[in-house]
This record gives sequence, structure tokens and C-alpha cells, in this order.
Amino acid sequence: MTGLFNGSAYFACTLGPHVAGVAIINSRHAEYLYLELLLTHPGQQGAGSLLIEHIVNDWARPVTEVRLATLVRARDFYLRLGFLPLQENQMRLDLRGSPQWEQAGGRWRLKAYAHLANFATWSDETSPLPPKAPPP
Repeated sequence: MTGLFNGSAYFACTLGPHVAGVAIINSRHAEYLYLELLLTHPGQQGAGSLLIEHIVNDWARPVTEVRLATLVRARDFYLRLGFLPLQENQMRLDLRGSPQWEQAGGRWRLKAYAHLANFATWSDETSPLPPKAPPP
């Protein structure tokens, strides 16, 4: 279940009828995406990573940078995903320069999950985002 509202996109990761995670992305910045919120069920491993992988791959324009503000207790999670500190609680992920990410088949993949076929899947039919431009 996803939606668009006031310059933000909402994503949900579901496992059957259960919501495992929710992300809100602010798309007002032309040069990067801003992750406003990432919430996951405490017992569900991988939902946050899955949401971020979906977002960077299925955004209407190519994404190479994601920024966010984080709580201290979540900082290690984002560091494991390749985010680096900017200032205070701000962090930045440069997909092109991160050793945690790789591009395969035109899609960004977290190397930690690269061995899992179809880790990040997405249905264009159910996406409210504008259609993605075909690759050059």
C-alpha cells in the first residue's frame, strides 16, 4: 500500500495481511531523496532494508543519494546500510560510493541480500508513482 501526498511518498512493506514496515520519503529536493520516517515491526528483520531498496530502485527518476535525520539508537542500523554521518543527527547514503551497495541488472542491491533472488520486488501496476523512465 503506497500513496502520494504533499510532496511525500508513503511506502508500506507487508507480509501477507500484516504490515512489517512503513517509510515516508520527501521528494522536494531535486538532488536527493529525504527519508522522513522509517518504522518497522521490532520482530521483523529486513523490512527497513527492503523498503529502502524499493525506494531507490523504483523512484520515477534515478536515485543516487538518500538523506535522513536519525535517532541515536537507530544510527548503527543506518551505518550498516552505508549511510555516513553529515552533522549532528543527519546522515547521507551515496549509493555510487557505498561499499554496502552494488548495481546489478540496472537495480541497486544491498550486497548483504544480493544472494537472495527477488529480494526487492515491486508491482508497477499498484504503484501511485509516475511511471519510471526507460533506461537509456
